[in-house]
Amino acid sequence: LKAFDNASGTKWLDFAPDATTCASWIQYGYVPGTLYKVTSYTITSANDAAARDPRDWVLLGSNDGGGTWTPVDTRVGATFSARFEKRTFSVTTPDFYKAYRLQIDSVQNPAAANSVQLSEIELLSAEPPLVSAGG
Repeated sequence: LKAFDNASGTKWLDFAPDATTCASWIQYGYVPGTLYKVTSYTITSANDAAARDPRDWVLLGSNDGGGTWTPVDTRVGATFSARFEKRTFSVTTPDFYKAYRLQIDSVQNPAAANSVQLSEIELLSAEPPLVSAGG
């Protein structure tokens, strides 16, 4: 939960990723029956170990409890030049989803990293949420 706590002084750290790429994922689901159209998002680098920063990822959306995921934005070769650097990314194909997953395919330096980390993720929407009956 520390990736979504609005506190850049905390971090999400996953020590269980793929050994060659440090691949991992983290997701956020909204209150049942609520869909958000994320039009941009931020990722803030964590306090240490730049080798663990996300480098390649896909932001995915789901409306069926995570059974299927639709890519909404893909980044390859992203970098963070400082600790606690907040970068904003525009979503290339925004739509309304009940959940979003950040699928991290590689960290900055997989050979030097034993995990993946980030300080904060913000999912931003320029539109009000859709609320449906029945969730």
